Amino acid sequence: MQAFKKDIKSYELVVKEYERGLRKISIEFMQAIIKAGEDSKLLGRSAASKASHSAACAAAAKIRDEAVASLGPEPEPPIAPLSPLKASTSKSATTSPSKSKNN
Repeated sequence: MQAFKKDIKSYELVVKEYERGLRKISIEFMQAIIKAGEDSKLLGRSAASKASHSAACAAAAKIRDEAVASLGPEPEPPIAPLSPLKASTSKSATTSPSKSKNN
């Protein structure tokens, strides 16, 4: 059980780091989207500005996806050890098929 508790603490630290990385990626992505919007406003309402805005958003999304992929898969929690099962001495725990309510 002590090993499981250590594994849980280690898992929690790994999850914190993973989430910190995701937060950083999300912030950088939003900053890139905001900058693309500001740049397109400077260019005006032309088709070229809309195209450059779309291209900038697509590039930011690609960078975000690559960054998330570089983090790796989300950490898996450790599995708790199974406790030994106690033998049941009660006869009420077992039911006979003839006494079922469905008949």
